[in-house]
Amino acid sequence: MDFITAQLAVGSRLEAEQGPTLAAQGIEAVLSLVPLARPAPVTRQLSLAIQDRVEIPGALIDEALDFLVHQTAHGRRTLVHCEMGISRSPALAAAYLHRTQGLDLAEAFSRVQVLRPNAEPHPALLASLVRHFGAQAEAIDLSSNENPLGPSPLAMAALLRMTGQLQRYPDREGTALRRRLGEICGVAAAQIVLGNGASELIDLVARALLQPGDEMLLPMPAFPSYRAAASRTGATLVTVPMHNGHCPVEALIERLTPRTRLVVIVTPHNPCGTVFSPSSLRRLMAALPSQACLLLDEAYREFAAAEELPDLSSLYSGQQHLCIIRSLSKAYGLAGLRIGYGIATPALAAQLDALRQPYNTSSLAQTAALAALDDAAYLTRSISHNAQERSSLEQGLSALGVEFLPSQANFVLFQTTPQEVEALAARGALVKCLERFGLPDYARVSVGRTADNTRFLQTLAEIRTLAGLNNETPIYA
Repeated sequence: MDFITAQLAVGSRLEAEQGPTLAAQGIEAVLSLVPLARPAPVTRQLSLAIQDRVEIPGALIDEALDFLVHQTAHGRRTLVHCEMGISRSPALAAAYLHRTQGLDLAEAFSRVQVLRPNAEPHPALLASLVRHFGAQAEAIDLSSNENPLGPSPLAMAALLRMTGQLQRYPDREGTALRRRLGEICGVAAAQIVLGNGASELIDLVARALLQPGDEMLLPMPAFPSYRAAASRTGATLVTVPMHNGHCPVEALIERLTPRTRLVVIVTPHNPCGTVFSPSSLRRLMAALPSQACLLLDEAYREFAAAEELPDLSSLYSGQQHLCIIRSLSKAYGLAGLRIGYGIATPALAAQLDALRQPYNTSSLAQTAALAALDDAAYLTRSISHNAQERSSLEQGLSALGVEFLPSQANFVLFQTTPQEVEALAARGALVKCLERFGLPDYARVSVGRTADNTRFLQTLAEIRTLAGLNNETPIYA
């Protein structure tokens, strides 16, 4: 037998009959495409009557793949076998790679043949797989918190007008955009710093304020860019655990030291979707040591309820150690153009501006941002759609018995497993596994279009029914 992945092997009937060999290879499940009594070491077996040299009915393709995905997703090494392991089982192994890894079918067939050189699926089998998967719905991507409405119509029109001037360099200072943002935020244009997305601004703030020996205070879990930024500066990362998606202000204040240089608050929080109350922000700012700066990440601000949002004027006197990061990627639908901005004291803003690369924001990004900021109708529609569909997602998860955190952002954190995330992906529903955030048993699903959200919930229901799951573990604490 030959292993196509670490969990899936292809073999013949003779190989499938060798109980000691199966046990030595850790095989616990078998998909039999020809008659075979269940081998002694095997705990799961599915037998399907799939003939060679003819097309495979779509229902049998799905049944076979559902079995393979289910077994491997639960950590069981699985063997798929036919008579000789040359035609039927390699064909389904390629279909498995297509479904679980997103490989093009031709690439999947090539991968199988490299790993099992005698594989030669019959053309009729391959044709049936191509037709079957060609008719499948495209994958829905609910993993990146993107705006399902697309960009603002005013922004798209402005971009079209701008394409005739692409031979020219952008305004390296972003003068018009900074002026407009200053008007909206009620600060001087000199206090606005443009960034190639919020991620660049995080890096700029870390480089401006942190040195080896300094401390960055960060509630966990956290967006990985913060940990990376602290690491690049050589600063010490001091983490404060969040409980049920919230970080008590007292816990943060207790961890402040003379070495604290940067305190990060993300509200609404990514990935929890929770908010840090305005009163807690005021208490934290009052307790900050003189050398420390509060970095307030508000990339998802527009989606939160108005009463949960801090008043900029009450927090910001012009001299307090505060830097605010905001994004035009989410509510404004400009993620592909990478445009964000920071609000800081004039001195800190000048320091950040000196660190950024010249022309860090393109003429297209600046143009689209200016237009989007003036498209009030689009922003209202974006926020309204998110609120309605976020509620539908939460109701759907609740109906399935899935634990989740009520969200004030454009995503919902829910309890799951890496295997379930893989099973969702295999069925064309992509969500974000949060292992990199420090939450391996959770995922984040973005609020998408109505049809996409419905499909996600239906797919999750199918997977959980197939697996016989019910969620009894408490939500992240």
